[in-house]
Amino acid sequence: MRDTLRIKPIRLKKINYATFRGGINVDIDENLTPVKYSKCTYNFDYSSGRLVDGIGVDTLKVKYSDLNGGYYKEITFPTGVHPVSVCCFKQDSVLDLTELVFFCSDGKLYYSYILSSQSAANVLDNHVFTSTPEFFSYKLNGQNCLIIVSKTDGMWVSTGLTFYKVDNAPNITSFCLHYERLFVTTSDDTHTLWFSDDLDPTNWNVSTTEAGFIELRDGGGELLKVISFHDYVYIFKEYGISRLTAYAKQEEFDLTNLFVSSGKIYKDSIALCGDRILFLASDGLYQFDGANTYKINFNMDKMFDGVNNTTCKSAFFDGNYYLACKLKFDGVEDSAIIRITIANGNLAISKGIDVKYLASINYPVIEKLIAIVASGSSVVCGQVSNSGKFLGVATNKYWRSPSTDFGMPYRTKTLKELYFDSIGQVQIYVNVDGKTYTYSNIPTTKGLKRLKLNLRGTVVSVDFASNSSGVYISNPQLVIGY
Repeated sequence: MRDTLRIKPIRLKKINYATFRGGINVDIDENLTPVKYSKCTYNFDYSSGRLVDGIGVDTLKVKYSDLNGGYYKEITFPTGVHPVSVCCFKQDSVLDLTELVFFCSDGKLYYSYILSSQSAANVLDNHVFTSTPEFFSYKLNGQNCLIIVSKTDGMWVSTGLTFYKVDNAPNITSFCLHYERLFVTTSDDTHTLWFSDDLDPTNWNVSTTEAGFIELRDGGGELLKVISFHDYVYIFKEYGISRLTAYAKQEEFDLTNLFVSSGKIYKDSIALCGDRILFLASDGLYQFDGANTYKINFNMDKMFDGVNNTTCKSAFFDGNYYLACKLKFDGVEDSAIIRITIANGNLAISKGIDVKYLASINYPVIEKLIAIVASGSSVVCGQVSNSGKFLGVATNKYWRSPSTDFGMPYRTKTLKELYFDSIGQVQIYVNVDGKTYTYSNIPTTKGLKRLKLNLRGTVVSVDFASNSSGVYISNPQLVIGY
């Protein structure tokens, strides 16, 4: 009698491998992380459920004419001089003399008129600042003025025709205009809030009817920043937030402590974003609505662990909060840009772009988020975009999936095929039981792709990468046999 060999049939199953929209999750154990999340991702935008070009920084190009579809210029500086910070100032409302004003590495201020074809920036004044100034526009004595403040140089006023110092002003580190008074923190006394005279931010004569100050020695640390918000002045300290009720009369000023932080708040992360204020502390991201403070949970707190973000920068532009900071990517610290869309909470992260300064510019003749960035040994002006490029070169984009056993921990699986839609240059990394298989010879044309795998193992992950722009990856499906 002949023996027959019984072969156990293999059942095939097609699995929707990743929707991508889950975003990042580094805070829970990899073995517990669903495959809809990424354990490390950067330079992709995944908010739509597909991987496309993420945050980029392009060369700053300023439109100076609408003729023939538009003429643009790239602003240049003297040899050996590079921009450090920037603002926009409308010098003359009638003539529409709007200009970008730059503080540069030689300590001087330079300007460039938006609607001029001249590329070379001009020196505003030969005064040399010893620390990076901040700027705000004010109509002083009926004239548009740019007021410049610095933690070591006091206060200066520029009208476009005159440039002079306000002699009795403090050395200002942050400021806000509130009910026609200027409220400031200073480097002279980091626990004292100063305020100017009513209707005159250049008058600092201390009296009950002019300027004055309030000491805040409540254990919250140094004063970092002041913001006028919801009819109050909010004072951000290293470890807390206070609220000042400050209408016309000094006698009616009232101070209340609202929030105590367990982590150190980073000054330049604080940004007013419509109906809330966002900021970064050493233990993660927060939002503040004027009364309550909430931790923002993006499942990425471990990326901030042990990272000093004292030099971070932030801005609010086009409905998005941007934070240029340092993050840990798979445990390795690198420069990053975080973008949070306020309306829906969508998150995007860039890696490898070193931002030195961010400025949100919103004027009729120019609307841009300007980023001053390091490029090799140079520092240049750029503009934040969704190009997936850094100064014309495509960024390296990556999505690392968590490992999974598909709910069958003790069964060996056969990975038969991987299906996905894509456009552009794509690399796929299939990891099986610790061994990585690379697939890079993938057609760049639009359409459904099929990779024949025929791999066997127990624990699997599939990672997606691209080093081109214009990329698109969606709907990965894995066929497994078991």
